Amino acid sequence: MNKKDFLTKFKPKTKVIKVNALDGEEVEIRELTVSESNEVQTLMLKDSSTEELATGKINVSVGQLAVAQTRAVSLALVSPRLTEEELSGLGSDARAVIIEIYETLMEFNSQKSRRA
Repeated sequence: MNKKDFLTKFKPKTKVIKVNALDGEEVEIRELTVSESNEVQTLMLKDSSTEELATGKINVSVGQLAVAQTRAVSLALVSPRLTEEELSGLGSDARAVIIEIYETLMEFNSQKSRRA
């Protein structure tokens, strides 16, 4: 396999999804890159010690989870393009939208890893 083929094979894909929390409106998301996935996981695991991680224990605070989810959604949204600051500044009802998009994004990313 050459470099071009390798890069093409693993280029992040995009997908249009219907968001129930937006009354069925559609948004476009893309898979996270390796760097972005690492960034989101680091946020989530911020409260876990090295020893806990080594034994498979994960200590995630609700606050850190919410920050990580918002970051992931801001990175993944293609249309509409919204920054993390814009998402964080929305009313509390938007939390359901962020969670739904985040969960769909995680399914989308895991489907890709099973195909690879």
